Amino acid sequence: MPHQLTIQATDLQKIIKQLQLVEEKHDLLTIEGLLPSQFLFLAIQPENHTESPKNRVKTILLHLASDYQTHGHQLSDKLHLNTHLLFTEVQYKLLFLKLNALLQHYHPEKKISIKEIKDCQTVADCVALVERNI
Repeated sequence: MPHQLTIQATDLQKIIKQLQLVEEKHDLLTIEGLLPSQFLFLAIQPENHTESPKNRVKTILLHLASDYQTHGHQLSDKLHLNTHLLFTEVQYKLLFLKLNALLQHYHPEKKISIKEIKDCQTVADCVALVERNI
């Protein structure tokens, strides 16, 4: 029988940060090519199916930036990704995986490319990419 684990957003953020600190100091096993902290982040899918795709994209971006407190609708469309939210190549790879998963929730046959993700400069660009494909 499956069990659901419920933890506070701040605790999740602490767990991921602690995993990242351990990963910096030690070679850890990977899970499907991802470090444990990356895999944990990827496995987390917010329970916000009632929200618009726009707000779901924004929530994904906030979580990638380790912000679990702010609601998606509060994130400005004008923010530049590489200046305010995403600083590493790994975050862009995770964004690619998360946005593909979101898109496939609506249309299982649809996919976006990593190049399309890297072409996104702002929050609005990410939202437009997903909305174009829905």
